[in-house]
Amino acid sequence: MKRFLFLMLICLCLFPTATVCADDNADGGEGSVGGSETGYAHYNSGEYMYKVSVYVAKSDQAKTSDASLMGFYKIGNSPIFVHPNHFTLPSSGILYGNGSKIDYINGLALAPSLTPKLLADNPPPPPITSGGNITAVKEYFGDTESLINFINAFADQKGTTREGLVSNLQFTINGETGTVSPNRILPSKDENGNFLNEVPWLVVYEPVIIAYLKDGTTKLAFSATEYALAQELGYYNFGGGADGQLITALTHLALPNSIVLELSWFGFPVTPPLEEGINWANERIIQGGGWGMRFLPANAIGTPEEPPSTYDMEYRANTDVITSVEVRASSRITPDSKAYVRFTTSTGQSGVHELVIPAGGSQLAWFKWHTPSTPQNVTIDVSISGNSSARIAGSSSATIHANVVKLEELTPPDTKLFDLNPEGEARTPDWWRAENPPIRSDRLAATWGEWICFWVPFWVWIPAGEGGFWVDLGDWEYDWIAYSAELEVNMDVLPNPYCPTAKPDPIYYDKWQIKAGYGIDIDVSADSWFIADASMVTGAQSAVTYFPEFDYGTYNRVLDLKKSGFNAEFWLKVNPDSHYAEDGDRVHFTPVWFPKDYNEYEPQVVVFDMWTPAGMLIGAKSNVITIKGGLIDDWHIAPADPAEIMKRH
Repeated sequence: MKRFLFLMLICLCLFPTATVCADDNADGGEGSVGGSETGYAHYNSGEYMYKVSVYVAKSDQAKTSDASLMGFYKIGNSPIFVHPNHFTLPSSGILYGNGSKIDYINGLALAPSLTPKLLADNPPPPPITSGGNITAVKEYFGDTESLINFINAFADQKGTTREGLVSNLQFTINGETGTVSPNRILPSKDENGNFLNEVPWLVVYEPVIIAYLKDGTTKLAFSATEYALAQELGYYNFGGGADGQLITALTHLALPNSIVLELSWFGFPVTPPLEEGINWANERIIQGGGWGMRFLPANAIGTPEEPPSTYDMEYRANTDVITSVEVRASSRITPDSKAYVRFTTSTGQSGVHELVIPAGGSQLAWFKWHTPSTPQNVTIDVSISGNSSARIAGSSSATIHANVVKLEELTPPDTKLFDLNPEGEARTPDWWRAENPPIRSDRLAATWGEWICFWVPFWVWIPAGEGGFWVDLGDWEYDWIAYSAELEVNMDVLPNPYCPTAKPDPIYYDKWQIKAGYGIDIDVSADSWFIADASMVTGAQSAVTYFPEFDYGTYNRVLDLKKSGFNAEFWLKVNPDSHYAEDGDRVHFTPVWFPKDYNEYEPQVVVFDMWTPAGMLIGAKSNVITIKGGLIDDWHIAPADPAEIMKRH
């Protein structure tokens, strides 16, 4: 009978809804680190460090459910390394990684660093690799004194003071943007232990273990992400073979399992620990192994920190969604003894997913349903019947708490309210600076799968007396059926039909040119491609557009769904500020003050709510229309058309 080794990549996108979360986002797996083999690489569990990155929010409204970290400043030039006082680092020859997990996810190439910023302190040992426990790790990184120590180290790295790190940065607090006193930004507590910082802070930490390679010279102080990248890029072989280091028990098992995210923050998915003895794939480690986060909310009014959200998922109202759980089998589940996973929502919807799974294997069970049309809390009860070896996190049942919310638009004000400066001139305001569209935390593809089981006969002749008989000694065998889905987003920015002087751009053949102050139309397509049954996925159902004059924040426009399905289309809502609103004018007006010397005006759309069993797909796209001149150039004194006057009034 064949034996199958199965490693499944699961990426469940959870969206916590709390505006503040005072705890660390970290969990620990289980396992142990095997001893080193003679003639191969080795490591000492007591020689651990943490690679630390610190971010400060640009606004007091930043929260962990934001789609990305674009609303944060990164403090310092590169991560710092925090190590305990109880051991002395080797005096030379250690190769440190040059970035953080977030840096590598965003495209930074792995390169050695010989002189990083080191901070000696008393961080607790990481779980598994060094025998620590996750509670102590959370308490250390959740301590404001630790955060202040990190900030001081970053200030030293940049050759300034901690006040100097933030004194020249722009912050938006209570709706006002500008530089503010560092005392309002830096973390501190009052006599009652309440935090006084007026914007949130974020700490990202990754356990690091020093590995001594078998050449007797090379020493690596890498995080799990860096060991995976080094293996994937072919720099080192941490496995077996003639050139192998034989330390994957550390690099691809214990270290990525030691700390993982409990919740999806800032668009980064939850990647749960694997069972002891199962190595992580490089891609899975890079995505979510070996890291945690700590979020300190804005709390200037002196109230205690609020508790984390009790919701497991967030969905939009009136939306097709897919809810999933991972089911593991302690012994094999076959077609003659299936497991049945039943999902039941508090809104009265239900469904059953039948499963067959080999012993020790796992897969997702999922349920497609439609959220209610009004915001509310929904409970999804999950229970398993049939084969008793099937378990959800060790239990035969689970409860998922979902928050169904309305997709709210931050509608831009009527342009006539702010287009002109106090002097009455249509010139670019002093406070505005051109920015490129932010890099969003896209998730454009997902993979998942399911087991199938079939009987393989093996007929054996059994002698009996002068004859005999045939007996089928065959057995059940399993195959893994892989599925995948992708989201492709495209966006066109076109002149509004009521723009009289629009013309094709003279340089870009597929672009248009208008004058500042005229309106644009936006057409968005969202194509869902998948290798799966159509019942396993949904099309994209939501889209929000952001604009450069609002720094791709502050205000936005929620798009209408023009065409639903796997080839969805979106367009702007009818704009009540348009003179032609009664005619259904779906327009966004560019500001009269936008720079007019052939500048690119580049809106950005974020498309989401394409659901798969492996979570939600989300994609961002931008496109440009060029601005040359202003609509004031088209004005002239002439007798008014009475019909037009009546229409406008």
